[in-house]
Amino acid sequence: MKETNDGVNLLYKDIIKKFTPLSDPDYMFPPEKVEYLRQMALASNQTLALCNRGRNTYTFLNVRNPDFRYFFKPKLDMDKFLTIMHPDDLAHFHHAWEFVLMFISDKIQDDIMSYVLVFECRLKDFEGNYQRVMFKYKIILDDDGEKGQLVLFLRSVDGSKSLTPPRGMYVIDVRNKNFKYCDKDSNITNREIEIIRYSMKGFSSEEIGQMLNLSKNTVNNHRRNVLDKISVRDNGYAAMYFREMGLI
Repeated sequence: MKETNDGVNLLYKDIIKKFTPLSDPDYMFPPEKVEYLRQMALASNQTLALCNRGRNTYTFLNVRNPDFRYFFKPKLDMDKFLTIMHPDDLAHFHHAWEFVLMFISDKIQDDIMSYVLVFECRLKDFEGNYQRVMFKYKIILDDDGEKGQLVLFLRSVDGSKSLTPPRGMYVIDVRNKNFKYCDKDSNITNREIEIIRYSMKGFSSEEIGQMLNLSKNTVNNHRRNVLDKISVRDNGYAAMYFREMGLI
């Protein structure tokens, strides 16, 4: 697996040469920018880390989930980070990196600043149990807009119906709250997202059907399909899931 990680590092260094803000793989945000991001993470109660492929490290600015606090030191070697990931998820993690790097390789610089890559892996908590965790990577620029870093947001999946995470990978345009791209295993549809959005506002299946020109049974089928695809227990958890993705 180390060879795979090294391969991703090489791919990353090759592709970022095309993007001025990421052209220096060893760049780290100045202390004032780091403190700003730390305060942002604290205020929003998020686990947030700066990802530096050039130095092969994650720098954790805040850890929301106490189950993982024991492990996430202020600076963590990326290879060490992978040791708490479920062995069956390592290939998926590396594939997600390769997927997004190849995806952004032909995108103009301004576009990718509003994109996030989202996927799931399982991480081991302090009791030795694996928990489903949503990974969300985003590029953040410094105050001058000249350089930037990848930032990782981690969030445990609440309301899990299964401990096995879905294998989908998504590039999401958080500015417009829609899918920019989904890989072949990412089978959530825009219609399903739309129905969950209406559900959040308190509309019944019958009311949603009238607004979307669908039968009540069709709306209910979409609801059930969503819960199966992301493997959570009810529509409330589905809404939380899509909000974390940046779709709601």
